[in-house]
Amino acid sequence: MKASFTELYHGLLGSLRENWTISHGVDTTFFDCTFLLDNFDSIELPEKYSLGVFRHEYTMYGAFKEGREYTHYPYVHLRDSKIVFSPKYCNYHDTKYKRLMRNLYYKFNSKYSDAFLIEDNVYSDALPIMVRPIIDYMKIPFTECGVLQGYFMNDLECLLPTMGHAYYKHKRLLTCRDDVIRFLPQYHAEKAIEIKSFSPIIHINEEEASISFYCYRDSEGVCQYSVKARKNGDTLRFADETLVPIIYDEMQTRVSF
Repeated sequence: MKASFTELYHGLLGSLRENWTISHGVDTTFFDCTFLLDNFDSIELPEKYSLGVFRHEYTMYGAFKEGREYTHYPYVHLRDSKIVFSPKYCNYHDTKYKRLMRNLYYKFNSKYSDAFLIEDNVYSDALPIMVRPIIDYMKIPFTECGVLQGYFMNDLECLLPTMGHAYYKHKRLLTCRDDVIRFLPQYHAEKAIEIKSFSPIIHINEEEASISFYCYRDSEGVCQYSVKARKNGDTLRFADETLVPIIYDEMQTRVSF
């Protein structure tokens, strides 16, 4: 394994911190994050594609908290894409709360394909479901190194910046004791520091691989995360994800990205 778990994770976070604020400003509609792949030497994305990100606005507060609740979804598009794919939202009158809500019904101009660029600030809950997983486009070997690096691409949306209610899906990986001291609330840190090893546990055979490690989530506390990977042509398919809380405090404090 050419790069350790800690090096891969912090390399990814470092790339995001260095490029996100520069490239993803108010004047940038399409954010190209192909640079993230520089951290993963076992993953290959064909040159005709780019790795993009679109911001998905949450709808639970409708127009009254517009822009306050969002998560980011990665997607793959053709590098020379020019056509913008953007759903059209419709207004809807909520009779229960006697107010005008929007973002509850959507109209799509056409079926999504990788020939489209996705506009930032998308309100539709349906669009992330329509987009193919990014690892479907990538060549990832069925090796210990490939499984570990493939995980980061498969779970990328849970590692990207998130705001408000959408934060419930964000993961903070715990790759070493320094992560525990630096990122966790005091209650969790005092207990998690006793964990003997933060190295991922990877098992692989001819048919299936599994990977397990520790992470922190705002809603569950410190958890042991596990997921299985199987061959899928030239790439991998991840499934059977489990997240088991092991250190939880009802008064826990949210960890900032």
